[in-house]
Amino acid sequence: MKILFKKELYEFRYNYKAWFIAFLSIAAVYAPTSWKHEAPVFLLCLWLLISIGQYIYESYYTETKHGGWIFIHNMGVTFFELFFAKFLCSLMMVIVIMIIDIPNLIGKIWISDFFLIFLFTIIQIEITYLSIIFSKGSEATSSTVGTILSVVLLFAAFYIQNAFLRIFLLAVLACFLGFVCKTVSKTLKYRTQL
Repeated sequence: MKILFKKELYEFRYNYKAWFIAFLSIAAVYAPTSWKHEAPVFLLCLWLLISIGQYIYESYYTETKHGGWIFIHNMGVTFFELFFAKFLCSLMMVIVIMIIDIPNLIGKIWISDFFLIFLFTIIQIEITYLSIIFSKGSEATSSTVGTILSVVLLFAAFYIQNAFLRIFLLAVLACFLGFVCKTVSKTLKYRTQL
């Protein structure tokens, strides 16, 4: 597990595309808007999804392109161990972005919004994993599918007005996608990526 964390931190540190998008996400939240009260939270979630999606996509794509799946498989790493390592790196990115955005978010973000961001991070990792596996490492397809699904999910989640229902449905979706990812990691489809 220690080797896996070192690998993820190395990829995390040198993933310049994700850090550039993270910088854009910080700048975008400060952009003036005439939207309603939820706009800063929505914009933050949107840009967080895009920056996390870029990091996760590059990480999974590197593993697919350079034989990292074989390394991970030979180490006996389960899907949830790999997921946990990627989640911690994604969470570090989220925390950095949110700390920088604190002045813009004071009074506009609530405790329930932190749960949303946490759940969106989990779901983004799972969606990206599935899109990489099912597109057989095709860069354009997996990136497009992962981004479109995440943005559609974000719009659908913000369409639900009740915060408790929104969090509950996202938690159920995160658990379901986690189960699907774990199941896929044991199938022939996953083995063909090796």
